[in-house]
Amino acid sequence: MAEEKTPQIFELNNGTMKVLVSNYGCTITSLFVPDKHGELGDVVLGFDTLDPYLVSSV
Repeated sequence: MAEEKTPQIFELNNGTMKVLVSNYGCTITSLFVPDKHGELGDVVLGFDTLDPYLVSSV
């Protein structure tokens, strides 16, 4: 029997960019990159939390 895992979000940050990735299908939920002024902005079009991914059907 397969072990059921709780969906989680993990943050990877190198000081310049930041990515939020979930263990639920390796979904990238956010990718923050700097603009020309150095301000970070999220460039991923998607949901802010895992809940909508868990209830949506493809």
